[in-house]
Amino acid sequence: MFFHKPQPKLENKILDRINLFVNEVNSNSSLSEFIDVFGITGPAARGQASSRGSDIDFYCITSQLSPLKSILLRNKFVNLFKDLPIEVELLIFSPNIYKKPDLMYYEFTSSGKILYGRIRKKPKLSQIPKWEAIQLLTYRGGPFFNAYSNRNIEYEYSKLILGIGEAILLMEEDYIADNHKRFSKILISKSAKKLIGFIPEYRKAYNFRYKSKSFNTSKSNLYSKGNLILKEAWKQILKSYFNKSYSDAIQELTKIKPTLPIHFGNLFFYTFNNLRFNKKLRVTFRNPYIQEILLTQKYLSNPKKYSRLRSKICVSWKAAPRFWKKD
Repeated sequence: MFFHKPQPKLENKILDRINLFVNEVNSNSSLSEFIDVFGITGPAARGQASSRGSDIDFYCITSQLSPLKSILLRNKFVNLFKDLPIEVELLIFSPNIYKKPDLMYYEFTSSGKILYGRIRKKPKLSQIPKWEAIQLLTYRGGPFFNAYSNRNIEYEYSKLILGIGEAILLMEEDYIADNHKRFSKILISKSAKKLIGFIPEYRKAYNFRYKSKSFNTSKSNLYSKGNLILKEAWKQILKSYFNKSYSDAIQELTKIKPTLPIHFGNLFFYTFNNLRFNKKLRVTFRNPYIQEILLTQKYLSNPKKYSRLRSKICVSWKAAPRFWKKD
């Protein structure tokens, strides 16, 4: 149902929790009116989750913006799913996602499993901004940096490499919400072939995930390879996105600013998230997400020289809110 290699006991346990959650929503008129649509997204929705670390993402779009109801909804979800031997997450989005569709929304509408409610409209791939390719590099880069010298580095390395592949296909406007079909597309992608050493590592990452094959190399070697490939991927995608040289693209990146309401909202949530995750008070007036991208470029230029930046990037990855940007 969810996994590439079926795990009946675990899958039945997940289904039981899903049924309990939907029943709780149906029995609570406040929540049932609050939820527009609820379902599963990502590989698990397609039966492509891997037993080698894959989590299950639940996706929810609400009918209105209400922080208090969102907290109530999340608490009910966490209480029902907390004892599962696998990581599950509830992603909650406001109705604004209909006007500003991102890559995750495209995934959900293309291949998600609807468990409650209905999807109002399905966006076309052409409506998904290429800015999402840049978001992908940070979504996958942060956890990879965080896994430095960690036992999970093989899994995070595989996610990083597969994520770079997704970013490449998005830039080529050839993205598809299917892990196996993406693999076939990457093997013939012109941009992927230009990224030195990427395709062999992409094969290894795919085989690690779906054929249970180890990378057969040291953690330090994986980390070095990941840094090098990510560095070149950033260069390629920034140059393509801005249609300029890498140095000029960096300058253009510094000029990107979200709308004022989003900017101030991001600053508030950055402060809040730092208190929540890091137990520290951090205040900034510059956009924290853009600063994270710039820090990443500096770190990847020389990981040994700028080794202290790694922890700053990991902290920022958890705390800095991303924002939608139209191309």
